Amino acid sequence: MVWQAVRRATLLIPSGPAQDPLRKHLLPGEHPFVSEHSYVAYKFASLQDPANLQAKVNAHQFVAKPILSEKAFSYVVAGLQDSPYAEPYLLKFFAAATRPF
Repeated sequence: MVWQAVRRATLLIPSGPAQDPLRKHLLPGEHPFVSEHSYVAYKFASLQDPANLQAKVNAHQFVAKPILSEKAFSYVVAGLQDSPYAEPYLLKFFAAATRPF
């Protein structure tokens, strides 16, 4: 699968605990490849260079997945905006990036 850094693009990124760092987590029923309950840990959210993400996909460290549905994306966005753990710079960046022209 070809991956691009576009709105609703998804990557399966290793996020497991120290004893199992390659474990990956997601939400069941909201995306075709999600099979177990999970959550978004907004305190770990960060801005990433799209070229670095692409390099990790190319190296098979991150796994490209299908575009997230609008419904699921709206849950993620609402969580980001409501989370007390989201860094202010991320909220500012997101607001600027999604502002109408």
